[in-house]
Amino acid sequence: MSKPKRTCISLEQLGLPEVVMLGRYDHAQAEEILEPHAHVGSMEICYLERGRQRYVVNGQDYWLGGGDVFVTFPGEMHGSGESPQEKGTLFWLILQLPKLGRSFLGCQSPSANALVAALRNLPRRKFGGQVEFKKQLDQIFEWHDDLDRADVAMTRLRMQTTLIQFLLGVCEGAERDEHTQWSVPIRRAEAYLRQRLGEPTMLREAALVAGLSLPRFKARFKNEVGIPPAEYLQRYRIERAEHGLANSTRSVTEIAFELGFCSSQYFATVFRRYTRLSPTQYRAARGESDGGRNFISDRSDLLTGIRCLALYLRIERSIGKWFRFTASAIPHEYRKNYPVFESFSPPFSASRGFTQRAHDAKPVGPGRRVAD
Repeated sequence: MSKPKRTCISLEQLGLPEVVMLGRYDHAQAEEILEPHAHVGSMEICYLERGRQRYVVNGQDYWLGGGDVFVTFPGEMHGSGESPQEKGTLFWLILQLPKLGRSFLGCQSPSANALVAALRNLPRRKFGGQVEFKKQLDQIFEWHDDLDRADVAMTRLRMQTTLIQFLLGVCEGAERDEHTQWSVPIRRAEAYLRQRLGEPTMLREAALVAGLSLPRFKARFKNEVGIPPAEYLQRYRIERAEHGLANSTRSVTEIAFELGFCSSQYFATVFRRYTRLSPTQYRAARGESDGGRNFISDRSDLLTGIRCLALYLRIERSIGKWFRFTASAIPHEYRKNYPVFESFSPPFSASRGFTQRAHDAKPVGPGRRVAD
């Protein structure tokens, strides 16, 4: 039987009021944006078992990969920004943290105080999780589903123990480095795949580059990166497609073939699965969001052109004035032999001062003077 796409449970009926919610989703495609929200008096611990997800807290972006843990503390506003809830599997646990001196998940002081203090003072909010996290959280869902046929007291004890093991693992993970670096073989294979975006997926060749058998390569890649190599390559293609759509005028078909998709229709299907938009809709949306920047840029180019034209006209006018002044200084007997000078009225005369401007002068034929 397949798991539902999204499941949420509360453990208050089992005598565990600290667990406000335990949730799990398994998205086959991108879903709606997670709107900004906060949990007053509660912290939220997310474990992304598979996929990729963006979160925004206090204006700062955090990108999660498969296997990452993400924590928000009581009262913090958080959401997914402008990004959808992406394709993948995510668990989240919302915990009501008690005051010091009170019990927590069946533990009494000082054990409860120590665990609560450790959770409130995690040194980082994003870090690598443990493979056991998925098994632990899935097990709680299974016990919850079997409550009608199980001993409630024993089920509560199992849940308490499993939740404490999970939280201790979270505390340990937060104390380690924020992100575990990929091994050298996986980095080599990942670089090989990125360099061949426009070619058919060649996982066997990537496994050879990593020096591993194909089954071992797939398992190790998923364990270190968080998603299978084929999905990683697909996601990277979509990222490159987003960049191409937003920053070039190439057609959707050109971008699709360049990135190794067999047709623009299949490309559009995959693109929508990860972004909830068609390529055309994505390009239009990015064009609207960048409209202000483009308008400013266009206006700047226009002003630059106007300045250049004005400078050209000033130079032309200055040359015309100089030419007319020079023409007025040439004696008439010489000027009549050069009709070009006769087309300019003298801008200045010692006896009369400035005369008519050039545009008021009437053109004359060869050998005639402009009438004053």
